[in-house]
Amino acid sequence: MTTERSLSPEEVFHNCFYYSVEFLAVIAEGMSHEVGSEDGENAAWQLHQDILDFGHGVVSAAASHLEDQQRAAVELFLAEVKSLPSEALSGTDAMSDPHGLGCGRMQPVCCRH
Repeated sequence: MTTERSLSPEEVFHNCFYYSVEFLAVIAEGMSHEVGSEDGENAAWQLHQDILDFGHGVVSAAASHLEDQQRAAVELFLAEVKSLPSEALSGTDAMSDPHGLGCGRMQPVCCRH
């Protein structure tokens, strides 16, 4: 029998930080791989939401290692990401939540859904 354990605040911070960097790498590579799915969910919207979710996890984690100036810079970046017009994220289903019912996508621990 296995027992589930909660992640420590330190692990939550590192998890959110790791995936924030991974999603930024996807953007830097032009989103040509890894993002998107066979069922037509909108890759740009999904990436937008993931960056916001994990980014907020980085700045709000109880074990955050960010200094005030770093936290402010990340929060400014997240505000800019959040302000992207919906046209920039349009696609097959830009305004539906990719974490919606039955999507089968694993929720990250710092996801705010």
